[in-house]
Amino acid sequence: MKRKICIVDDSLPASDYPDFIDETKLLDQSILRYLCHHHESWPEEPLRKLLLEILSNHTDWTVSAFLNPDFYFNHVEEEIYSPEVIIFDWDYATTSVATEEHLLNILRSTYSVVGIFTGADKKEEIDGILAQPNFQPYIESRIRKVEKWTADSVAIILDEVNKRFDSNFSFKLGQELKFNAVKALDSILVDIGEMSFDEFIWTFGHESGGNGRTITVNEFIEILSEKFRNNLANADWSETTFRNANPANVAEVLVRKLWSYRLYRFPKDDLVRVGDIISKVGGNNDEKFLVISSDCHMNQLWKKNFGSVTLIPLFANTKTSETFANRLLTAQNRSEIRNAKASSMMNLRPFDSLTLISSIPSKDIEGNVMFTDYVAFPRSVLSIDVPKPTGLEQHQVRLQSLLYSHLQDYTGEERLNLNEPFRSPLIQYCVNAITGYGAPDYPIELQSSIKGRFNENFSQE
Repeated sequence: MKRKICIVDDSLPASDYPDFIDETKLLDQSILRYLCHHHESWPEEPLRKLLLEILSNHTDWTVSAFLNPDFYFNHVEEEIYSPEVIIFDWDYATTSVATEEHLLNILRSTYSVVGIFTGADKKEEIDGILAQPNFQPYIESRIRKVEKWTADSVAIILDEVNKRFDSNFSFKLGQELKFNAVKALDSILVDIGEMSFDEFIWTFGHESGGNGRTITVNEFIEILSEKFRNNLANADWSETTFRNANPANVAEVLVRKLWSYRLYRFPKDDLVRVGDIISKVGGNNDEKFLVISSDCHMNQLWKKNFGSVTLIPLFANTKTSETFANRLLTAQNRSEIRNAKASSMMNLRPFDSLTLISSIPSKDIEGNVMFTDYVAFPRSVLSIDVPKPTGLEQHQVRLQSLLYSHLQDYTGEERLNLNEPFRSPLIQYCVNAITGYGAPDYPIELQSSIKGRFNENFSQE
């Protein structure tokens, strides 16, 4: 599977051939080869030499180019295009924004290694810009500066990239993952293609107040997600098991960020779903609520749930959350709380009815992303009665799904929803905690006797 290099440089002489080259579009490898071998006078000879080096000595790579960062971003908005390496010129005659803004957008939207291709006279200017805080997360791992007259400029960049193919997760699996993902989607679309658009909506949609059947984009994705997961799992992978025998020291913020990716998704529509984590209108960020009413009931809330939706309160594990602290101190002393352990979402020792939902993302007043732990209190469950929507006939109300626009005191803005396989077990745990079960504790003497027998039977020989 060939890897991709993208060059963004307005010194490419594509504009000299308007009859068969559209300079605003992607310039593929055949165009670049033609320019290298047939165009005599290049504005910058180092760029031609760089292209010839790639085309002649690195045939395991595919190279393409754009004359301007604007053209690059226009292309990635319309096409699937994701190179591993971007060689980025610093000076452009015209761009929509400053060069450093384009560079930052590339770093934030791709996992590519970016080689800044520039003359020596720009070194101090570039160093000053790269010293800014926005570039610090990328300066060591993603950015390489290459002077245009350096003889081995291609080798400098590709040597760095080849190291990353062995050690960096995105480089090691990125191309294979994208290739298999497209194949999995194509397989699904072949199956769906046997249905007309109307047949699909009628088969999978739900009644919408007497106006036929509808399906939202999120519902559509939920229908396809399991099939996509299965197809992707059964694709041809170069490796089927990944191992690392050496412990890795991973920064806490990165662990939380990646687990947040696994735990949550961010619906953008107006539909209320089981597993949504929402806020109170005008409330503070220390308190949120988990929706535990089933999707089936909320799809026809006033017919099946009589207009009621059930929530579980969540309190942030922060120093500012006084309600949270007071509740825990009612049940345990400070020493026990300090030693609390959460080995899973359903196991927060020493509390037998609480559950911890970790790394919920939010932004502080400066726009920085924080990842906060929240503890759910299932036995503080509450139900809210939602007023019937106005402007509908009674039979339409019965078929109406619950939307956030129906709620008066709660908002779905910036909400997130728990992913599986976490959502269903958590909801079931909360329901079990609400109803409660158990038996009287054994007396201390019997507990000690039981513990003694375990110690005796499993002591080392």
